[in-house]
Amino acid sequence: MNSPDQDALIRGGREKRKATNELKKDIMRFMAMNALACALVAGLIAPAETKSSPKKLQSCLEFKDMTKPRLDCYDAIVPPQTKLKPLPAELVVNDCRFLKDDDQRLICFNRFIDRPDPPKATSALPNRNR
Repeated sequence: MNSPDQDALIRGGREKRKATNELKKDIMRFMAMNALACALVAGLIAPAETKSSPKKLQSCLEFKDMTKPRLDCYDAIVPPQTKLKPLPAELVVNDCRFLKDDDQRLICFNRFIDRPDPPKATSALPNRNR
């Protein structure tokens, strides 16, 4: 049998370990919540970048179509990368970077740019048959 002082020390040691374990659990919960928050924020930012990319790509229209300078401009906005999986049937802007051929990448990026409609031919001359 232990003396009352020894029992108090043993209980104190158990309580310390229990408090330490609770602290560890709290830290792990905190880290898990931070990881989840980071994943959610990254998931929200990626679609926003995808939506803004077509607007950024319009700045490349200053270069002649199907030229290396325009491709370089597109690549500066959406850097080319290699992808191991096959591309989906319907591409989004960020999928263009996985195309290896320069011409294919140019054509792909051009699809996402809203080009202004060419002016319609209308008669600007007044009707003089009055």
